[in-house]
Amino acid sequence: MHVVHIVPTLAGGGAETLVRSIVPRLAAEDMRLGVISIYPADLDPRERALLGVPLYEMKRSGPLDGPRAFAQTVKLLRELQPDIVHGHVHTGKYFGRFAAFAAGVPNVIYTEHHPHPEHTVAQRAADALMCNRTAAVIAFHERQRREIARRDAFPIERIAVVPNGIEHAAPASDDARSRARDALGIEPGMFVVLFAGRLAEQKFPELAIDAFVELPHSAQRRDVLLIAGDGPLATNLAARCAHLGTSVRLLGYRRDMGDLYAAADAFLMTSRYEAMPLAPIEAMSQGVPVVTTPWEGAEEIVRDGEGGFVTASFDKRELATALALLRDVPAYRRTLSERAAALARSSYDVGLTVARHRDLYASLAGARA
Repeated sequence: MHVVHIVPTLAGGGAETLVRSIVPRLAAEDMRLGVISIYPADLDPRERALLGVPLYEMKRSGPLDGPRAFAQTVKLLRELQPDIVHGHVHTGKYFGRFAAFAAGVPNVIYTEHHPHPEHTVAQRAADALMCNRTAAVIAFHERQRREIARRDAFPIERIAVVPNGIEHAAPASDDARSRARDALGIEPGMFVVLFAGRLAEQKFPELAIDAFVELPHSAQRRDVLLIAGDGPLATNLAARCAHLGTSVRLLGYRRDMGDLYAAADAFLMTSRYEAMPLAPIEAMSQGVPVVTTPWEGAEEIVRDGEGGFVTASFDKRELATALALLRDVPAYRRTLSERAAALARSSYDVGLTVARHRDLYASLAGARA
């Protein structure tokens, strides 16, 4: 069975991380895989080697280069003759599907990575045109599955639910936790809240700061909010935090997330909307309870009382109340820590994600045969 994934690029992002995670593992199961990157893939030599499958770059430079990149993609697909083309993100959903149909690929699918994708008149027309020829759509959870069926008028029986998964590392030891906190200048006994994500409107980092400020503090016990990430709101957030001293620390973009999870007591997520983010899964995997706003799918993924807390609204006081419970009742925090780790490891393992993709591919190829 030969499967080709079509992505805009392979650098960063949840969709790109998913492809880089599952492709080499599927290839290891004696499946033939390939990846087409419409724009430059932006992988260094080590990352290319880890991908472990042929990578074809169309190197599209912009809108005016679209016809050339499209013709080249169709030509390549005709040469490769894959059984399945799997598109990702907006580029794979439209550009990739059209190219696969033009090349005569028998099975064309895509993963809907955005919870609220743009839906212009042209896109609605394209979705209607390609609906009957699209073999399957992948959603991350049941609520998203129902929304795709409603919004796109896509047959719900052809929408598969395949949650994201990660490769789980061993939880941080006490020594590793102490080293991580020492490196950050965190004193013993401090309660550490971690926010990680792009500093942009979707992630609503201002609410994270407001909720932390709302947390009842005391002179005897210091709390700290670590904000890891960069983006267009970074400058505004720095100004917002100027009067808060070291109780809120803007760390910028970080590659050492494992150390930050080791140092944290709670993971705070204030997104307005998400599809299926990896950060809360990574936090839960490391035994860090999540406190999150009720973005679509949060209840299914975090599961209130199991992976942490899902608030009923976007009220800063609700978030602060949940954080205070984790801080002030250490025994309950330990219980939630154990539950969160068990949930992440049983439900969101990359091995399960790979197996569900493999089964979907096999069912499509078998039905076509």
